[in-house]
Amino acid sequence: MAIDVNKLRGRRSTDRWNRVSMGDLFERIKWGDPKRMVLRAWEGAYESPENAALTATRADEIANRYANAVRTAGIGEDRVVMMICENSSEAILAKIGLAKAGVTIAPVNPNLSDEVLEQLVELCEPAAIVCDSDCADRAMRLASKTGAPVLHQIRIATRDVPLKTFGEFVANASAAEPDVEIHGDDIWELLFTSGSASTPKAVMVSHTNTMFAALSFNGVGMIGLDYESDFVMCSFLPIIYHVGDALIYNTIMSGGMAVIGRRMNARLIAEAIDKEKVSCLWGGAPQAIDAITAEFEKDPSLASASLKTVIFGWAPMNPQVHAKARRYLGRQVKFIEIIGQTEVVCSHRFWIEKHHDLFLRTAPQENYVGQPHGLLAARISGAAGEAIPPGDPTVGEAAYRSPALMAGYYRKPQDTRDALRGGWFHGGDAFKWGEDGQRILADRFKDIVKTGGESVTCIRVEAILGAHPSVLKAAIVGLPHDRWGEAVTAFVVSKPGAAVDENELSELARQRLAPFEHPKRYVFVEALPETVGGKVQKHILRRDYTNLYTENQ
Repeated sequence: MAIDVNKLRGRRSTDRWNRVSMGDLFERIKWGDPKRMVLRAWEGAYESPENAALTATRADEIANRYANAVRTAGIGEDRVVMMICENSSEAILAKIGLAKAGVTIAPVNPNLSDEVLEQLVELCEPAAIVCDSDCADRAMRLASKTGAPVLHQIRIATRDVPLKTFGEFVANASAAEPDVEIHGDDIWELLFTSGSASTPKAVMVSHTNTMFAALSFNGVGMIGLDYESDFVMCSFLPIIYHVGDALIYNTIMSGGMAVIGRRMNARLIAEAIDKEKVSCLWGGAPQAIDAITAEFEKDPSLASASLKTVIFGWAPMNPQVHAKARRYLGRQVKFIEIIGQTEVVCSHRFWIEKHHDLFLRTAPQENYVGQPHGLLAARISGAAGEAIPPGDPTVGEAAYRSPALMAGYYRKPQDTRDALRGGWFHGGDAFKWGEDGQRILADRFKDIVKTGGESVTCIRVEAILGAHPSVLKAAIVGLPHDRWGEAVTAFVVSKPGAAVDENELSELARQRLAPFEHPKRYVFVEALPETVGGKVQKHILRRDYTNLYTENQ
């Protein structure tokens, strides 16, 4: 065994005893606390009841079996496996198993249209596909076009699918740790982001990136707790194909237990908080927090005394929603808004209770997102790339440096150079300085609409609506909505002498777009507000139509 004890620079730590690998997530824990419960999957979020509650030892054993089954299937290091899966304990075990095998995971949102999925397959060229049973038909269609086999299903739905189940796939595989060289800079995951282009970009996420991103949430999750073992994180939001997975890994690494659900369901989340003594909730949009609060209001038998922290994002919280949540979830709860990106999930954090007066005066018209975590260098850059100093009210672009930052956009060298120009990552969000050194998210440069926990790329929807023969131009804007957070809203200009109605555009959307991308309303206008260069001034549309859904609810 050769061990280099002379070189001080240019080292590559791939030794089993000190490497950085997400595949070691459960293995590190089992030697010290083998019976510790690390993962609890709520009803509907597991294939086998045996995987509804997992200790570190059992989770690591199954992940080893999965890694060896993948290698037996002929999929080696440096290959990609695409996952078309929602939340389940087996999907998490598959990701950790693939990491052990040195295989890169490309998890995709199952709600994407077939057209986009085909583009993502073309980009990452997967060696194989893994899917949930209710996505099996789509996965097999992709497989027939690409030649990439479907390894197995995760059998959540009770339907007949001619594929091995997760349990069958790992049944005869060895439980021994696979002998694979892994380095922290290896890309273990490709996470897809809506970005500003019609096709999502694949963000290259290394083991080290995820490790730092996960550890950056330590302070958030432990607020109000006496011991690490009291830490119980709950999330029913997407974690398989979303950077929210860092919160789950943080919980497990920090000594706690993660509770996951299949998808957003306010009643089931409330029951999980009660039964599992949840201490920290990643709830998503303020509207989701309000829905969960309503369950406690309706059912006094549900207890929330264990809850210490509620994390939310995507939009500012209305003070009335906050006051109601405090009333029914408990005065002990601290509320924190976070904002990050797929490229750098290490986030800004705004603690409402710490800045309560500021919150009451400014929310929701100003979206205060607080200050960056200590692992995140975050400056506000002016048009010429200069740093805008604190106190200057000029709106600029947020620029970041962090060990939790992506390696680049897979097979997109120019996009990567553009994003990392000047030695900083430019994410496209517009920030400005607020009071007390806090930052305000002023707008989204890339105009992504956050609706019901999903991200909608405006350019893609605009392009499809604009393909209608009678449409001259279409602009997509997110407008405030009580249920969706932001509602996808289409502003449409018809060609001279042509006529188009909402039914025709709705049918086009149904054919070409995922359900969450469908506009909630079509507004027909004679012209769009534009700059001299022809760029639509979306801030004017947001201003003039901000009450569109409020007035009609």
